[in-house]
Amino acid sequence: DTTSNKTIRLIFNGLLSLDKDLNVQPCLAESWEAVDDTNTVFHLKKGVKFHNGDTMTAEDVKFSIDRARVSNQTAYLYKPITEVTVIDENTVKITTEKPFGPLLTNLAQTQGCIVSKRAVQEVGEENFFQHPVGTGQYKFKEWIPGDSLTLEKNEDYFDKKIVEAFDEAFQGAPKVRQITMRTITEVSNRMIALETGEADIAFDIGIMDKEAVKNNKNMEFLEVASPSSLYLGFDQTTPEYQNKKLRQAIAYAVDTKVLADAVFRGSAIAADSALPKACPAHITPAKQYDQNIEKAKELLKEAGYPNGLNLQLWVMD
Repeated sequence: DTTSNKTIRLIFNGLLSLDKDLNVQPCLAESWEAVDDTNTVFHLKKGVKFHNGDTMTAEDVKFSIDRARVSNQTAYLYKPITEVTVIDENTVKITTEKPFGPLLTNLAQTQGCIVSKRAVQEVGEENFFQHPVGTGQYKFKEWIPGDSLTLEKNEDYFDKKIVEAFDEAFQGAPKVRQITMRTITEVSNRMIALETGEADIAFDIGIMDKEAVKNNKNMEFLEVASPSSLYLGFDQTTPEYQNKKLRQAIAYAVDTKVLADAVFRGSAIAADSALPKACPAHITPAKQYDQNIEKAKELLKEAGYPNGLNLQLWVMD
């Protein structure tokens, strides 16, 4: 989930990373090459330290990816991988069952972060989440479930360019040696924490609070296009939703433009594709379902529901 990812990304690194335009970049792997259609060799950065002081090696990489391949939470990204081979201390080869285009992008995801093999084995797989050991810019200090998680700066962080850019962004302010990530579930309380200075940064503020933040001279409002979308999906294992005309009737009945404007107050746009515009693979399809109530009623009748029908919706919290 995205909330956890924000923390995980501070503690851990992957072989690869994505830049702001979602292009694959080196991270713990300084270079790589495709040997053939199913084998890719990765050359690791030398001397990278885990938070426990151990030096990262190819054994840690093999252990981490093999672990991700069999985990119920992460296997969906790595199932095509059939073998991870240690060539030497700083080189690994990843083999896939057949040519697999998304390999590099998937290795750059949070699920592909590299963990310390020794740290996992010492505390046990079931306890590692309470004692995480990575190579990231910050290391784990304390977690109070439901309240806060505290991280402290990793003085041995390998990527000095990121450290310099981070320090420059704060323009000579005291170095950020500790980060406390609070869990504030109520949107209004999150806003109060910002206004009182109890919190320095808030993610995911309420839409109703956007103007208040913008108009507060002591706050800075940052908004960027997100490579994500909200959508209504049909479970086509349910007989009713196998009826294409019913699905089309619902599509014509919903006014996505009004939802985007009224619910998100200018912080969303009506989707024109299965992928949002912030995704490089965004393609605008030919068919757009602009609201047309009469068309919706006509299709509903043709679908065999002239008097409508009852639907059950599952929604996020």
